[in-house]
Amino acid sequence: MRKIFLDCGGNNGCSVRMFRGLYDKDEEYEVYTFEPNPVFDHWYDELDINLIKKAVWIKDEELIFYQVENRHDGKESGGSTLNKAKAMAHNNVLVHELKVQGIDFSAWLSDNFDPEDEIILKMDIEGSEYEVLHKMCDNGTIKFINKLYIEFHWDKMGLKKEDHDHLLKRLAGLEIKEWDAIQW
Repeated sequence: MRKIFLDCGGNNGCSVRMFRGLYDKDEEYEVYTFEPNPVFDHWYDELDINLIKKAVWIKDEELIFYQVENRHDGKESGGSTLNKAKAMAHNNVLVHELKVQGIDFSAWLSDNFDPEDEIILKMDIEGSEYEVLHKMCDNGTIKFINKLYIEFHWDKMGLKKEDHDHLLKRLAGLEIKEWDAIQW
């Protein structure tokens, strides 16, 4: 049995640092990070992980990725998303479009791991979590996951609360924890 930490939406590596700092000090877990935004590449130079520069998605296909730059109180922060509506929802935002390769995450998961592996999935993919998790429920790859650490974005996506709650019902039985590692 392998121990795996899957970091979907790696940003600047903060989730890897948090996971290792709190849960994996002996580095027993194999770590795979998905982050297609090239502005974060240099943050991974000193992390011993498998960096996959693709967007977690429901198909292998080229996608438009929206890089966001927020300016609040003179401080800059950034993010990125596959969802244009979410990218445009912020105040004082500069949005840059970038073509990235999407990956069929559930196919990748079933091609690379076994349901007996201990897999922790961290997901902060700025709204795409709904399509990805529904597909995983539909095809059974959600059974590969032992724990789900996630930041949901339903309220920033224009989704109805009922749609969010429907996904939570589909994920019943899976240990789910909210995740916020930006301070790491």
